[in-house]
Amino acid sequence: MMNKIALLPTHVANVIAAGEVVERPVSVVKELVENALDANATQITIRIQEAGLEGLIVEDNGEGMSKADAKLAVLRHATSKLSLASDLQSIRSLGFRGEALPSIASVSHLTIQTSNQQESTQVDVIQGDIQVSSIKPRPRGTTISVKKLFVNTPARLKFLKHPNAEASAIVQFVQKLALANSDISFRLIRDAEEVLSTSGSGDPQKTAAQVLGVSVAKELIPLDVGAYDLRIHGLISKPTLSRSTRQHLYFTVNKRVIHDVGLMQSLKAAYGHRYPVDRYPVAILNIDIDPSFIDVNVSPTKLQIQFSNYYQIKSLIHDGVAQLMNQTVSIQEAIHPLSGDQIELELTSSDRPDITTEAFPTLSFLTQLRKSYLLAQADEAMYVIDQHAAAERIRYEQYLIQMTKPPTAFQRLLMPLSLSLSKDELESLKELTTTLVGFPYQITQEGIELDEVPTWFREGLEETYAMALVQQAIQGKTPSMIDDTARLLACKRSIKFQDVLSSEEAQSLLDQLSMCDDPYHCPHGRPTLLRYSFHQLERMFGR
Repeated sequence: MMNKIALLPTHVANVIAAGEVVERPVSVVKELVENALDANATQITIRIQEAGLEGLIVEDNGEGMSKADAKLAVLRHATSKLSLASDLQSIRSLGFRGEALPSIASVSHLTIQTSNQQESTQVDVIQGDIQVSSIKPRPRGTTISVKKLFVNTPARLKFLKHPNAEASAIVQFVQKLALANSDISFRLIRDAEEVLSTSGSGDPQKTAAQVLGVSVAKELIPLDVGAYDLRIHGLISKPTLSRSTRQHLYFTVNKRVIHDVGLMQSLKAAYGHRYPVDRYPVAILNIDIDPSFIDVNVSPTKLQIQFSNYYQIKSLIHDGVAQLMNQTVSIQEAIHPLSGDQIELELTSSDRPDITTEAFPTLSFLTQLRKSYLLAQADEAMYVIDQHAAAERIRYEQYLIQMTKPPTAFQRLLMPLSLSLSKDELESLKELTTTLVGFPYQITQEGIELDEVPTWFREGLEETYAMALVQQAIQGKTPSMIDDTARLLACKRSIKFQDVLSSEEAQSLLDQLSMCDDPYHCPHGRPTLLRYSFHQLERMFGR
């Protein structure tokens, strides 16, 4: 009988491995740039043609390789990063598997030019054929050229996105690495056009300005928290800066770019209701941690890792950001367009944001605009207030107080209020005391009946308020449930757009807003007011 099992040829094994390691052009960039970082490069240049499919070059000024090392580097499982299985528990390098170069070479034409100052070497790999030669002396470092990506795996090309999308993925990844490594100079050139350049100054704020723009960098403030062998540091945005997706939340672990939704959620939650549900902050955070507390060997792409102290990290991020937000509050400035020559290319010391609490101004009402906005002034600026957002914030904080303490005053209803409940809700309610929701009620066959309600209930909304509190009781009255209910009720019968306010009503609204814990945002995270400084107005009028 003929044997059925045979060893795969090396080239075929490499192609299979490439299916895990080299999914897209950005995968190639990731592996090559991480190798450059591991080689202690301080300058890295990436050039791509046709989103990297026609040509992709990564050049660095790192340590370079000898001829012997260069030849071994294109063989599977050849690595300088570890030698024992136990070394996986202390990995600090970005690469370690020894699969990147042979995997890339198996689906492209790969050329390596490298120098360790003693000797200069070129390695060409085409269809598994390895050719090694000496070349004329070149500066220390390594240049890797990848051509005809996926030339022998045409099926992979069918699943790639549009070239613009593939190029965008490369740009985003290089941005992440540049932001995490402010002491390294990065250049990214796409089809002969430079799309990213950082100086490698070591200044995270300046790097943020070079990558994300000066206007964004001005809204970022430093965060640095730690516990034991754990440190989380970087930049986070003020609530005045927001984005529509999570893609501007940059996390690295020991400088390794990762994607972790749980950490993103903890960071967003720390802002409370300073952001709407569909808006997100900008953050650049690096987690410095003992390698023994993480496992980086859980994914071929190494974008996901496992933490042994995951909840501690999430808590540290949440508490650190929340504390910083309590110290840093500001009113959103009204934005006006600047001409190109007015935009500074570098951050000066005066541009760096202060981590201070801004006193809420004493506002004097001027007039109502379009029955929707209030115009007010203070000593240093003019303000436009969203009357509905302001009213929502005031009521929201009032309801939070009312729902977290037993009511002290009640009003009797002319007619008993009946609330219909489902069978399972009734059963749950029977297990609770009759005053758990804050007021007495009687259980009937269809639901519950109330003769009186707390005086803070708004007239005409007694049924809405009572049902919301009953649902709180049934579901456990957690803080998040109370918060959600307070936001829901705050929106009911608050001052709306198109409501005409008298001068006295408008001034009262402004006075009540000034006494709120967070007068700057409505319960959904939108700003309650915008500021036009008189200095800004003078600039706009050319004075």
